[in-house]
Amino acid sequence: MTAGAGGELDVHGGLGGYSVALEDLRTVLGRLLEDKATVQGVSFAVRGLDLWSIAALRHGLDIAGALTQLEWARRKLEERLAGQSRGLWVFAKDTRVAILRYEVAEELSIASVHAARSAVYSMTRAAQLGAGVFGMLDDGVAAPVELIPVDAESRIQLWDMASLVTSQSLLSGRPVVRVIEMPQPDGTSAWIVQIPGTQEWDPRAGEVAHDLTADIQLMSLQQAALAEAAVAALRAAQEASGRWGHGDPVLLSGHSLGGIVVMAIASDPELVETLNITHGLTMGSPVGIFDPSADVQVVSLEHTRDPIHGLDLTPNPDRSNWTTVTRDPGGPPWKAIDVDSHGAIHYRETARLAARAAEDGTDPSLAHWAATAAPFFRRPTGGSGAGRQVPAGPSTGPGEQQVRDYRVRRVTESRS
Repeated sequence: MTAGAGGELDVHGGLGGYSVALEDLRTVLGRLLEDKATVQGVSFAVRGLDLWSIAALRHGLDIAGALTQLEWARRKLEERLAGQSRGLWVFAKDTRVAILRYEVAEELSIASVHAARSAVYSMTRAAQLGAGVFGMLDDGVAAPVELIPVDAESRIQLWDMASLVTSQSLLSGRPVVRVIEMPQPDGTSAWIVQIPGTQEWDPRAGEVAHDLTADIQLMSLQQAALAEAAVAALRAAQEASGRWGHGDPVLLSGHSLGGIVVMAIASDPELVETLNITHGLTMGSPVGIFDPSADVQVVSLEHTRDPIHGLDLTPNPDRSNWTTVTRDPGGPPWKAIDVDSHGAIHYRETARLAARAAEDGTDPSLAHWAATAAPFFRRPTGGSGAGRQVPAGPSTGPGEQQVRDYRVRRVTESRS
């Protein structure tokens, strides 16, 4: 799908994905069969009237002459109806065959995903256990989160997916979890939780929770201190606002490791229900191994030259609630792998194009995500907001977004 000047987006999954199309095909098949039965019924009724008119002719009724022309018209209509009935039957048969082929492909895809998940889990778990022998990759527990001042330069108004990704990029390198409250006209609130990516690559786990240990822990489908801290930050913010336990909707956003945390939480049915997580957004994250709740609408942004999102060896599945947006950010033809394209800042343009496609309605999956995520954003007055980023300033007024940053850290034994 072309998304205007500056790049082309390849979108699969979501409302416009083949899994939804498969359901549509099943619906069409049912209606075709119903129509076929209806046409057949009409054809039989016309045939009955035709026989009645012949009987009238034989008995010399006064209406025989008038029915002669009607008889001819009925026969022609019967022939056409019979032909249409046969055509509908053939079309229904072909549709059924297409559905079966899609179902077989879907089953094979599911099987391959399960195999890849098992392989990745085995590899990461083995690495985790092996490192544990040497005192490495010991995740410990999350320390209590600490509310800290918000850097005004990192805070912008959130209008759409593009501004959300820009906000996410401004958190890179900071050991925090940001929680944004968006008050609603009815007195409730919508909440956004933003989680930055990996900041420490030492296999020895330390105070920084955004590290390699969290990567390995989550990729082996285990709980991680960083994920616990993200949940704790959300709870602290909601308690401070008097909204904890009120069932306000929550959107989780993360880049790289942060996206892994997003999907780990979104794949926990108990957390999804308790926190009312409705939306997720990941950037450059290897998340194909996860199985998010069907109640969570997810968009994953990936760059073709970014090697990180493929580390799970598992392509994101095509599901009605999971949309994957892929884009080549550009570069020399010989540079098929470009680690620089993994940076959160480089996903801004991809998000801008995705936001434009959602606003223009050129992609149904992105348009659906944006429409259902409307409570999390404030539309600018007097025009489009796609890709627009506006500094929020040092403070916000009543009804405006409230931003809280929480310092998160891990508690472990002292490094040896």
